[in-house]
Amino acid sequence: GAIDPVALIAVAAALTFAVANILIRLMSTTEPPNRILFYYHIGGILILTGPALWVWQMPEGVEWGMLALIGVLTTLAMICFVRAYSVGEANAVGPIEYIRLIYAGLFGYFIFSEIVDIWTLLGGTIIVGSTLYIARDEARRTGGGSRSMG
Repeated sequence: GAIDPVALIAVAAALTFAVANILIRLMSTTEPPNRILFYYHIGGILILTGPALWVWQMPEGVEWGMLALIGVLTTLAMICFVRAYSVGEANAVGPIEYIRLIYAGLFGYFIFSEIVDIWTLLGGTIIVGSTLYIARDEARRTGGGSRSMG
């Protein structure tokens, strides 16, 4: 069958996110978390301004508060994320990101009345399981590999 262009957008997004994670990890040895976060947001602005302008609709009423809350909570989460990469090993921090799969499924169910199908559950289980297995195996081979926080 033909490849759906929307699927290519998802692949490009995953690739971009992976590159950003690698850059965060590399920069965390020389840059403070807030500077990395600033660069991350500037990159997001550069990449997403065009598509956002294409579909933009002016928020109304409570939507402004929701946008502000999303901004504040995302910023706090990203500060924690960058800090985790700066003090922890990537193979220990990375798998924790898969908690997003659980939240995506819950939000999809409670907000959009979507039911996760068996293939999504199976795929998510394989991804999370293999990542946790690799992280544990890597930690075992390197003797734990944790860095000092001080």
